[in-house]
Amino acid sequence: MRIFMLTTSFPREKGDFAGIFVYELAKGLVRIGYDINVICPSSVETKGFEVMDGIKIYRFNYFIPRILQKVAYGSGIFLNLRKSILAKLELPLFAFFFLIKAVVLCKGCDLIHAHFVFSGLIGIFVAKIYKIKIVLTAHGSDINYLEKSGLLRRTCLFILRRVCRVIAVSNSLKHKMVEIGISSCKITVIPNGVNLQNFKPRKRDKVGFQLLWVGRLIEEKGVVFLIEALKWVNEEIPHTKLILIGEGELKERLKRLSRHLALYNVDFMGEVSHSVISGYMESADLFILPSLQEGLPLALLEAMAMGLPVIATSVGGIKDVVIHEKTGILIPPKKPRLLAEKIIYLLKDEDLRKKIGENGRRRVEEHFTWDRIVKDTSRVYNWV
Repeated sequence: MRIFMLTTSFPREKGDFAGIFVYELAKGLVRIGYDINVICPSSVETKGFEVMDGIKIYRFNYFIPRILQKVAYGSGIFLNLRKSILAKLELPLFAFFFLIKAVVLCKGCDLIHAHFVFSGLIGIFVAKIYKIKIVLTAHGSDINYLEKSGLLRRTCLFILRRVCRVIAVSNSLKHKMVEIGISSCKITVIPNGVNLQNFKPRKRDKVGFQLLWVGRLIEEKGVVFLIEALKWVNEEIPHTKLILIGEGELKERLKRLSRHLALYNVDFMGEVSHSVISGYMESADLFILPSLQEGLPLALLEAMAMGLPVIATSVGGIKDVVIHEKTGILIPPKKPRLLAEKIIYLLKDEDLRKKIGENGRRRVEEHFTWDRIVKDTSRVYNWV
């Protein structure tokens, strides 16, 4: 079966974190015999066409010079549009060249699989032209922003009602789509997965405690509450280090907050290759995710696959993964004092950390492997 995936985010090179879940799914589908083609935006360092692990990748330019392309990657389309006038001006060009690339390449394919709602807008026009069936996966960030704009909500409804099947990466995301008017019968929940060969428990042999957070430094990730919590943690357990991996618009503000609170044990690592994330997880004692909203965070699944105990907020798809006090600790969002208490509680109980880590690994093995996700996605393709 010849599939064309349309996506606004895809790894620009091996090890890149952008759209890594689309890449892992595509790679798994190639492995079981699908002919997978991906259409995605270019960036400065990418080729127009390449083959990566059997996936044929076609990238489109939408502005010259490419270094000024501001719509995709970075903080993600919605935040890029919010903070960049140039991104707003480029958006019609982005849509136009995305559509042209898809119209040229998708003729004769068996199915279109759009990732993110914006790609679905392109996909439904192409599917209409060639009378091709289309599946759309909503990953969370696209749906979560709908509540902030009536226009976005109406556009999303227009798109979701015209695809053959919608895949949601969490039950929470499915419920949100049902609330805005999509029939639950049309939605299949298939989560993201983890490559268990790359993320597996390892012995931690070191001095001192380390907390780890991975993601985009944006408001929705709640990192400000983690830094505030660290102040109380250090009063009880001095010299506890916090490692932050990722970039984003809040980076300088968070650095100023750290200095204001006299926290000199917060390391801002910036963006790192996805291939070395497991090394940071190997050195950590706890993985913390204090998000205000989520789809299904891949970093959380990877941390649990490493046997790393997690503390996270009870929002979005996190609730599908973390079972409170069994595979992790759940707390309400925006509660830095409570977060500090739970961090201290786990750091002081090595046996409990070990038990939660083992339970987390087992849960990922049973429900969140790419082999399982690939098979479930293949069933959706065959049904459509």
